[in-house]
Amino acid sequence: MIKMNKEMTVTAVKTIAKTQIMEDIMNFLIEKYGEENAKMVRFGTSTSKKNEIGVRFDSVETEDGEVNDMVVTVNVTAKEPTNRKSAKKTYVAFDFDAAVSEYNTYLIDKNTKEANKAKTKEEKIARDTAARKAKAEETDF
Repeated sequence: MIKMNKEMTVTAVKTIAKTQIMEDIMNFLIEKYGEENAKMVRFGTSTSKKNEIGVRFDSVETEDGEVNDMVVTVNVTAKEPTNRKSAKKTYVAFDFDAAVSEYNTYLIDKNTKEANKAKTKEEKIARDTAARKAKAEETDF
């Protein structure tokens, strides 16, 4: 457990957590994809650069024969560990369990919508097939 105090500020705690998780993720990615394919990358506009973990996952060949790297970046963000107030902003502690619950609800809603859409599509196909069959039977006479 990390104890916050005057020396161990919220910023320091978040930096420790972010650094450790980034190291853990980098170690996993280096083991999985190789040291030459898992590195820290810096990118963005000239006025807004950011550093993220980059993984060269594979290469992609376009229709015109151009071959480019398929790169995935991972942005590690340390969330607020405590409720606090600064001069300009109020911070709320990140509730991990509530965020997990919200994600699970999102998945359920998404899957329900997709299932309803698939069912509607199947019903339409069945109606269209039946209509074509009926029309074909009418023309057979």
